[in-house]
Amino acid sequence: MKKPFNEKLSVDAGLIAVMDLEWVRKNGGEFDMLSQKLIEVPTGTFKFKISISAYKDVEESSEIETSGRVVVGDPCYSWTDNSGGWNSVLRKTDFFEKKGRGYAPFSTGGDGDFLVHIVPK
Repeated sequence: MKKPFNEKLSVDAGLIAVMDLEWVRKNGGEFDMLSQKLIEVPTGTFKFKISISAYKDVEESSEIETSGRVVVGDPCYSWTDNSGGWNSVLRKTDFFEKKGRGYAPFSTGGDGDFLVHIVPK
């Protein structure tokens, strides 16, 4: 990640997640270029600080294991098929209530448009 990530993102599931692209694919999802952003990061443990501004301001530090590319945005956009993939991921991640090995969720307090800022630590 050569420069800080600073983008406006839309949310329909009340959260924004930073997810390793390979984790998304292993769980039957894909990057949605219309609704999510893809950023290059170091492989291995990616430590970062995230700020989300709108209804509920969020500022947290976190880390995820990454293969070098992460998807940033509402995770529901990665599972758009009707094959049950989204429901499976929700069960597997406990509805994105807590961080996992390949993803870090952040509650936005609602749906809408949010300014997301990510810097490496």
